[in-house]
Amino acid sequence: MKKIIYSLFIVGLASAALLEKPTFTKVGFTGATFLKINTSARVQALGGAFIAISDDINALSINPAGLKNLKETAVLANYTDWIGDFTYSYLAYAMPLPYGAFGIQVGFMNYGSFEETTLDEPEGTGNTFSASSSLVGFSYARALTDKLGVGITLKVIREAIARESASGFAFDLGTHYNTGFKNLRIAMSMQNYGSDLSFKGPDLDIGAIPQDWVDYYNYGGSTLPTTFKTAPYKLPLVFRIGLATDLVDIPQHKLTVALDVQHPNDGAEKVMTGFEYTFDRMLSLRFGYKLDPDRTYDEWNEGRYTYGLSGGLGLKLGFGPSRFGIDYAVMDNGLLGLNHFVTLIYSF
Repeated sequence: MKKIIYSLFIVGLASAALLEKPTFTKVGFTGATFLKINTSARVQALGGAFIAISDDINALSINPAGLKNLKETAVLANYTDWIGDFTYSYLAYAMPLPYGAFGIQVGFMNYGSFEETTLDEPEGTGNTFSASSSLVGFSYARALTDKLGVGITLKVIREAIARESASGFAFDLGTHYNTGFKNLRIAMSMQNYGSDLSFKGPDLDIGAIPQDWVDYYNYGGSTLPTTFKTAPYKLPLVFRIGLATDLVDIPQHKLTVALDVQHPNDGAEKVMTGFEYTFDRMLSLRFGYKLDPDRTYDEWNEGRYTYGLSGGLGLKLGFGPSRFGIDYAVMDNGLLGLNHFVTLIYSF
C-alpha cells in the first residue's frame, strides 16, 4: 500500500511537471474570483492541498464533507493581506450535531477606493468610489458510514462597484473517505456551481428617446426610462480531487502529506502538494507548493522560481476544555509579491 501511495504522489507531480502551457486558456473568463482565495493560514501554508485532510473548521471553504471529522465547536477568524491594498476578511463557525455537523461562513473582500474618471473628465472628476465582494455560506455534513461522509454548502454571493451590484447563489458538494489504512484519506469536491451574475444599479438607468421616433414621428415628448443591460459572467467553478496520509503518527510527532489536483473552468489544471509536521499536538510547521501552468512558465522566464511556494506555522494552546490556536502563512505570488495570512481559531 505504501508503494501505491508514493506512486500516486510521484505520478501526480511528474504529470504536473510535464504539463505544457496551452496556447489558449479561459483565464479571466469568470468573475467573483475572490472565491478562489484560500480562507485560512493553515490551508494556504499547505499550498491549498487540504481537501483530503479537512479535519477541522477549515473544511468549510474547501470540502464541506470534512466537517464530519469535527469533534468540537470552533470559531475561526482570518485576515489576508492580498495584492495591492486589497484585504480579505473571513469569519466561520462550525459545530458538531447528533446527526452530522453544521457551519456558517462569511467572507468580505475590500478593494479599497478608486478615483472616478469619465470620458469627459479622463483626469478625474474629484469623486471616488469603492468596490467589494462578499459571501455568506451555510454548510451541513454527515457521515454515511464510519469512513464515508458527504457535505453541501449553499452560498450567497454579492459583488459591488460604485452604486452597482451583482448577486447570485452557488453551492459546493464534497465527499470524504477514510480508507482505514495509515489514515489514508481520499476526497472530491465541486465548488461554486451556481447562476451567472450580472450588474444592476441606478447608474445604469438613463433617459432616452429612440432616434427613429424623432426622425419619422417628430416626437418631442419626455424621455423614456431606459436601463443598460450588462453582460452576465460565470462563477469560478472548480472540481477538485485529493488524497492525504500520515507518514508518521506517534504520540509526539505527526507528519502529514497531501496532494490535490484542481480543474477550474477558467484555466489549466493545477496541482498542489503540502506537508505538515506537528509536535506534541501543539506546534505545527507547514510547507506547500502550487503548480499553476497559467502563470508558472511566464514567471520562470522572468527568473522567478519561487512562485507558488507557501509556508507557515501554527501554535495551539489548551485552557481546560478550550483550545486557542494561531496560524500564519506566507505565499509567493510571483510578480504580485508576497501575501500574508493570519488566522485565529478558538475551540470549545
